[in-house]
Amino acid sequence: MEERSPIYNLKVVVSETSVKPETLRAWERRYGFPKPQRTPGGHRLYTMRDIRTINWLIDRQKEGLSISRAVELWKSLENSGQDPLHAELLSQPFSNGDRSILDFYRQEWIDACLSFDKPGAENAIKQAFAIAPPEQVCIEVFQKGLVEIGQKWLLGEASVQQEHFATSLAMSRVHTLIDAAPAPSREGSLLAVCPAGEDHEFGLLLTTFILRRQGWQVIYLGANVPLYRLEAAIQEIKPILTIALAQTFPAASSLAKLGSFLEEHGTRLAFGGGIINAIPSLIDRIPGYFLGETIEGSTKVIEKIVRNPGKPIILKSVQPEYPQVLDYYRDKKPLIEAAMIDIMNRRDDSSSILAQARDNILENVEAALLLGDIELLEWPLRWLNMLMSSYNGTGSEFQFVLNAFIQAIDLHLDEHGAMINNYLYQAISNQDT
Repeated sequence: MEERSPIYNLKVVVSETSVKPETLRAWERRYGFPKPQRTPGGHRLYTMRDIRTINWLIDRQKEGLSISRAVELWKSLENSGQDPLHAELLSQPFSNGDRSILDFYRQEWIDACLSFDKPGAENAIKQAFAIAPPEQVCIEVFQKGLVEIGQKWLLGEASVQQEHFATSLAMSRVHTLIDAAPAPSREGSLLAVCPAGEDHEFGLLLTTFILRRQGWQVIYLGANVPLYRLEAAIQEIKPILTIALAQTFPAASSLAKLGSFLEEHGTRLAFGGGIINAIPSLIDRIPGYFLGETIEGSTKVIEKIVRNPGKPIILKSVQPEYPQVLDYYRDKKPLIEAAMIDIMNRRDDSSSILAQARDNILENVEAALLLGDIELLEWPLRWLNMLMSSYNGTGSEFQFVLNAFIQAIDLHLDEHGAMINNYLYQAISNQDT
């Protein structure tokens, strides 16, 4: 009872906490912390719990949190059903009920990354690792944090430099965790690669770390691995399974080629990634086993595949005209690009986003033809339109680049381009309506 009895005046609190009276009053006004009672004469009276609360906030400040963040952490712990004074942040085990705490540290990490504050980011991660297993921290803070920063970039609220800074910090820490993982305890080796054209490797690196923690021997080859570099590695490593993730649409077409290549060399592909989650119809166009939508779930799928591969994978059939149109498109692609540049140069606008959009459309169309379904372009085109609109606020830039591509196709592909342009005309019509 004494802990909650209001019996201590301001002088005692200052003596016990070393916090100045004006600071205590400012905290009370801004954050509602602490909450002293009043005597009939208006003097503040504090409980022992108030004193302990103030000292708790000071300890969090010493660990690197601002007072506002420390108060948020206190409230987060209370909302999750814990008493912050007994949470023992440096030793408590992690459970699903504590996820709000990792949400807090994820926001700390994001804010520090956006400010290019490496010490602040490292401090947030240190605190997160103190309360949760490393796998959970990597998923809840790094992976979800990078997704949030990526969304900010897409909306024009973060720069590519901020995104690269955050990715670099996350990858550096995960590499360190992999180096510290225990020795493999399972038979056989797994091979981890990003397919040709895929430079986003954090998801694959994180998957590698979790598999290493589970005792797997994982040979990590990293980003953008072309097929011609894989043959010697496969012959030497003899992997029981190759894991590959794709985040972009062109990389999904590289996955399809990778799956066929691995089959020819007597091994199997397990695949996933953001683009597969966004376009589920890609699953039956890639020769391999789909890992599921989450990294946590993918490691369980890998276990099942290794134990029991199951029935042979049946792919969706490709209409016979696609290989011919693909060959013709690839042959004429330099001319199509040159025609687009000529058309776009007639406009007095040297915006780099237009050049990026031109390259994006050229690569995405080739990927759709290789995958055997031009209608797979729906999601990549919608994403490109959203990206360009976030830069200028309208869809006019997207329409301009798309029309330049259509004109270039009409000029150089003749009847072979009908499949492509018929779809694009329909896409434009649907947008107008």
